[in-house]
Amino acid sequence: MCKNITSIIKTRAGILYKCNECDLFHLVYKNILLEFTEKEFESFRSYLEFLEAKHTEKGHEYTSKHKIPIPTLQQNLFLLFNKQEFEDLKKLVFGNLKNQYALLKGHEIEYQFLKN
Repeated sequence: MCKNITSIIKTRAGILYKCNECDLFHLVYKNILLEFTEKEFESFRSYLEFLEAKHTEKGHEYTSKHKIPIPTLQQNLFLLFNKQEFEDLKKLVFGNLKNQYALLKGHEIEYQFLKN
């Protein structure tokens, strides 16, 4: 397990880390952990760009609500997502929300103080 990691982005459903020692990306989404090299991560990003949710919802009607498949190298293993989960995953992979929930300091707030 990596000890020197940096959080790149965090959303309500997951977090993306990068290890500063081994340069691996760790994508934690709900109960899924994916580890990527930089090249693998770029390939995964390219695949998500290519994948259109509307087109992939066809063909997996046997699942109740998770209709967007992402194949893995193991031929009998697919990661299935519904439309909202897929959008959340894309926010983790493409987003730039690192400081979205950062707390503001007093001097960072612009306001005009008026005494009554």
